[in-house]
Amino acid sequence: MDTARHMDVFPQRPERPLWQGLMFFFKSELLEHMLLGKISADEVLGTALLQLAHMGAKTL
Repeated sequence: MDTARHMDVFPQRPERPLWQGLMFFFKSELLEHMLLGKISADEVLGTALLQLAHMGAKTL
């Protein structure tokens, strides 16, 4: 019996708002600024989480 089929731990597609938020993070200048040392990783993570929350609130 294939137990992986019965376990929905990792869904095939992430929810759209989360996916869009992650794409925003990776396409934005936040990551570049962090790598260049202009801002801290905490600031990048906080900004990305705020963006995700904002996008999630739009879908409700």
